[in-house]
Amino acid sequence: MDYVNRIKRIIALVAAYNRASDYAMRHSNDITIDIDFKFQDKIAELQSSILAWVNGSEIRKVRVNRRKQLNTACRLLKADIYQVLR
Repeated sequence: MDYVNRIKRIIALVAAYNRASDYAMRHSNDITIDIDFKFQDKIAELQSSILAWVNGSEIRKVRVNRRKQLNTACRLLKADIYQVLR
C-alpha cells in the first residue's frame, strides 16, 4: 500500500508545482525557479520509485498484477495514470 501514499504525494506535488508556476508567472520572481526544480526533482524521485516497484520483479504475472493495482489506485484516487508516471 506504500504505492498509494506515493501516488497521493505525486498528486499533491503536481498541484503545488502548478500553483508555484502560476505564482511565478504573475509575480516573475526568480526564487520560484529554484522551488520549481525542487518540485520536479521530488516528483521524478517518486515516479521512479513507483516504476521500480512495478517493474522490480522478473516474474511477468507479478508485474501485470502490480500494474493493475497501480491503475486501480489511480482510478480510485481520480488521478490520471499518465500524469502520475509521466
